[in-house]
Amino acid sequence: MSDSKKTSYTEPHYHLNKLKENIRNERYRFTLRAKEELADSETDEDTVIEVILSIYDSEFYKSMESKERQGIYQDVYKVTSELGRMYIKMQENPKDFTVIISTHYGWEE
Repeated sequence: MSDSKKTSYTEPHYHLNKLKENIRNERYRFTLRAKEELADSETDEDTVIEVILSIYDSEFYKSMESKERQGIYQDVYKVTSELGRMYIKMQENPKDFTVIISTHYGWEE
């Protein structure tokens, strides 16, 4: 799915199961932004990891190009969990890591 020729914003650029597999194998990292959002919401990383591992393909919202790095896409999921409504943005980097870019509560319809 992470084919550089793919430009769809309505389909994921990464396989959700692969993103989850990386996380289960501890091949992931949170960006500074995601860590700040977690601190602001008083949510710990382990709790968000549990939420991410429970995401369904049907919760995919959109794919978007990175604002900082042209040609790099980020998949966004809108998730409803015991924590409430969350907006989770992730990508897979070339070294086969899942990068958790943003995790914040709520979203506008």
